[in-house]
Amino acid sequence: MLDIAIVTAAGFLAALVGSMSGGGAGIIQLAALLYIGLPVNSAVATHIFGDAGFYPPALRNLRRAKQFKKRALPPIVVLNLLATAAGTFLIIRVSEDLLTKLIIASLVIVLLFVIRKKEAPVTERRPKRAWPWVYSAARFAAAGGFGNNLLAVSALIYFRGLTALQAVAAALLANGLSSLLAIGMLLFSGLIDFRFGIALLLANMIGAQIGSRLAVKGGNNFVRRAMAAMATAMIIYLLVFNA
Repeated sequence: MLDIAIVTAAGFLAALVGSMSGGGAGIIQLAALLYIGLPVNSAVATHIFGDAGFYPPALRNLRRAKQFKKRALPPIVVLNLLATAAGTFLIIRVSEDLLTKLIIASLVIVLLFVIRKKEAPVTERRPKRAWPWVYSAARFAAAGGFGNNLLAVSALIYFRGLTALQAVAAALLANGLSSLLAIGMLLFSGLIDFRFGIALLLANMIGAQIGSRLAVKGGNNFVRRAMAAMATAMIIYLLVFNA
């Protein structure tokens, strides 16, 4: 029961923070699953399953706030699906030791990128030509379990030219659709621990409902500060747990 309580609390906190910053907080769930003793591959797979509860309430609140840039969505969704399929395949195939090393390496890249870009623009800008490649790489990393959606959101902001809230909305919509693909690929892999997965699912629904409302109410500057806070938290995580 204590393990389930730890995972549930981590899921709620991750959804609360993640829906405000657009990503990055999934590491809280992953850390909790690893702490209670799940193998790396199983922890990542269970985290992906539980994350499915995150998207419906967050997307509903962002849609009501009219933060979806419809013209930008089709290519983002397609790239997301392709990168997610490749990244999920990686979870199933690679060894636990290699996956752990990839997690650490990718998080270092995320932190360096976020630290370099301390502020997110609050107005739309012209997309850069490289944005599809950068976004695909970011989503492959997140789907493979050794990155997080903060990098994908950052790619949409700085390379696709979306505002902070638009980037969060687009990334969450694409990720929500891709999560169904990932879960379908993982269901018969034997890696999902449904005891903790269901607890995460419910905790994510509640946390995302509260966090996304706060993000919409706070606006782009609030999201920018949440992203900076999440980047700081990941720095502490790396220094403490991966020293």
